[in-house]
Amino acid sequence: MALGNGYHCTWKEKEREYHKTKNHTAQKHQLKLETIKPGKSINGETREAREKTQKHGGDGADEIMRKLRKERRAYLQRRKRRRRHGGLLAVRRRRDFHFRLMGKKVLLILDDVDIHKQLQAIAGRPDWFGPDSKIIITTGNKQLLASHEVNKTYEVKELNVNDALQLLTWQAFKKEKACPTYVKVLKRAVTYASGLPLALEVIGHGQANRRTRILKRAREVKEIVVNKRYNSSFRRQLKIRDISDLPNLEKLSFDRCGNLMTVHHSIGFLNKLKILRARFCSKLTTFPPLNLTSLEILELSQCSSLENFPEILGEMKNLLYLELVNLGLKELPVSFQNLVGLKTLSLRDCGILLLPSNIVMMPKLDFLDASSCKGLQWVKSEEGEEKVSSIVCSNVYGFAVDDCKLYDDFFSRGFLQLDHVVTLNLRNNNFTFLPECIKELQFLRILEVGGCLHLQEIRGVPPFLTYFTARECISLSSSSSRMLSNQELHEAGQTKFWFPGATIPEWFNNQSRGHSSSFWFRNEFPVNVLCLLLARVERIDVDDIFMPAVFINGKLHKNPSRGTKVRKVKLDYTYLFDLKSALELNDISEVALEKERNQVEITYAGLIETSLVKATGTHVFRQDDIRYDDPYYGKRKLEHDLNSCESRVGNKTFYV
Repeated sequence: MALGNGYHCTWKEKEREYHKTKNHTAQKHQLKLETIKPGKSINGETREAREKTQKHGGDGADEIMRKLRKERRAYLQRRKRRRRHGGLLAVRRRRDFHFRLMGKKVLLILDDVDIHKQLQAIAGRPDWFGPDSKIIITTGNKQLLASHEVNKTYEVKELNVNDALQLLTWQAFKKEKACPTYVKVLKRAVTYASGLPLALEVIGHGQANRRTRILKRAREVKEIVVNKRYNSSFRRQLKIRDISDLPNLEKLSFDRCGNLMTVHHSIGFLNKLKILRARFCSKLTTFPPLNLTSLEILELSQCSSLENFPEILGEMKNLLYLELVNLGLKELPVSFQNLVGLKTLSLRDCGILLLPSNIVMMPKLDFLDASSCKGLQWVKSEEGEEKVSSIVCSNVYGFAVDDCKLYDDFFSRGFLQLDHVVTLNLRNNNFTFLPECIKELQFLRILEVGGCLHLQEIRGVPPFLTYFTARECISLSSSSSRMLSNQELHEAGQTKFWFPGATIPEWFNNQSRGHSSSFWFRNEFPVNVLCLLLARVERIDVDDIFMPAVFINGKLHKNPSRGTKVRKVKLDYTYLFDLKSALELNDISEVALEKERNQVEITYAGLIETSLVKATGTHVFRQDDIRYDDPYYGKRKLEHDLNSCESRVGNKTFYV
C-alpha cells in the first residue's frame, strides 16, 4: 500500500508498509531486510523504493537497503553521543550544585525519601555544605538513614484520634466539623492511616475530590423516592440528613418509612422542589419549617405521630394541593395563611379540634375536606385577618365535614361565610336542625345530611337545590318532609331527593298504590317529569336513590337498577326525582313514536319486592297534553266486545 505525501510513521510501521510494497521483489531476489529500529520518521522512501524497483529490478531494492542501513548507523551513533553527553552534563550540574552550596549555611529538607541514591546525589557528605547547616530528611525507612550515617534521628509520634480526625475533616471538607453522616467513615479512615499526618492528608484530599464530583452530580438530581418496600435497612431508625446540596431537586417522597423520626430543616429551603410527600411514616413527630416557593403539592398522610403542622415562613403562591390525612394535628398555625395559592385542602381524620373561621376566606381555596375530624369547632382567628379583609366572600365551592360529630353551634362563624358553596356534606353529625340561613346559599346544589340521627328540623331549603339525601334521619319531622316536597322546589327540574316519610304530595297528578305508574304523551316527550316512590328499601352498594325501569310503548328503554342490591329497612323513605335527568334520558327524542299517544311506564316490578312498595306516582310540569288514563282503553274494549260477539255468531249461539 503506497503512502501519501507528508505521511509520517514510526520505523516499525515503515517496515510493515515496506514489506507489503516489496513482497514480490523480495521473493524474486531473496532479499534479507534488517529490522528497522523505532524512533525515526520518514517521508516517502516507500514510494521511492517502489519506483526504483519498477525501473531497475533488484538493483533498485539493494540501493534503498544500503541507504536505510546508513541512516540506521547514523541514528545509533547520535544516540550514543547523547547518552554520554547527558551523563557528563548531569555530573557537571551536580558538581555546580555542590560548588554553589559549599561553604554556605543552608536548610535542606528532603521529604519522603525512599531510595539511597537520592540521598547520595543531593546530600552525599556533610562537607558539601557550610557550618551550622541543617539537613532534614523524612522517610519511613529507618535502615535508609542508618546506611547514610545520619547522626540524629527523631521518630514522629502518631496523631491521637481526635487530632487525626480533625486533620482529616479539614482536608476532606474544609470545615472543623463534619456532617454526622460521615463520622463513622472518617473514624475508619483514621484507623487505617494509623495517625500518620501525611496519610491523613492524602486520604482527605482524595475525599475532597470525590465529594466535589458527588456534589456536581447531586446538583443534577431532580427526584428522590424513599420507600421501605425496596430497602430492608429501614428497619432501623431513619433520619433524613442535610440535602441542601441538591438545589435542583423537584420531587421528594418518603413512603412507608415506619422508623423515620426526623427530617432535616434543609428540606424547607429547596427552591425548585415541586412535590413533597411523606406517607405512612408512623414515627415521624416533627416537620421542619417550610419556605418552598416552587412547591405545588404537599402530602402528609398516615403520619399519626405528627402533632404540629410546619410553620410557613413566607408566602407560597404555587402550592395548589395540600393533603393532611390521619395526622395527630390539633390546630393549624397562624402562618397557615401564607399558603395564598392553595386551592384544595384535605384534613381528613386529623383530629383537629380548632378550625380557624377565616380559613374559608383564603383567596384561592375552592375545596375544603375536614371529614372525620371528631369534635371539630370553629375558632375566631384574629391574626391574619388583614390578608383576607379585602375579599368580599368565600370562594369555597366544596365543603365536607362528615363524620365529625358536630353540634348545633357549628352553624356559626365560618359556616356563615360559605357564600359560594355548591356541595355541602354534613353526614353523620349530631346537630338537631339545619338553620334558616342555609336558604341564603344561592349556589348550593348538593346537600347531604344522611346519618344525622338527631336531625329534627329543616328550617330552610336553598332555592336551587338539586340533590338532597337524608338517609337514616329517623328524627326528622313531618313538617320538614313536607318542606322538601314543595312543588316550587321541584318545578325547575333536575332534582333528586331522598328523605324519610311516606306522604304523597297533594299536587301529584298521578298516584298509584302499586309498583308501577304510567302516563301518555303526544308529539314530544315532556321536559320535566317528576317521579315518586314510597318504600322501605335502600341500596346496599351506594348511598343513592334506587331507580326504576322505563318502558315506552311496551319496549324497555332504561333499566339502570338491574342487578342492584337492595335491603329492607324499618323506615319509610320518599324518593322524588326528575326522570329525564336522573336516568340520563338524553336520547329520548330519538325513540320511534308509533302512535298518536305514546305510553310511558315507570315500574319497579322485578326490582323491588311488591310488599315493600307503598306507592308510586308521576307528575308532569307545564304540559297540558298529558293523560294519566289509557286513551285507547275504550277502543280496545269495543274491539274486544265486537270480537266476542262475532265469535258467538259464528258458533250459532243465540239467546232469546
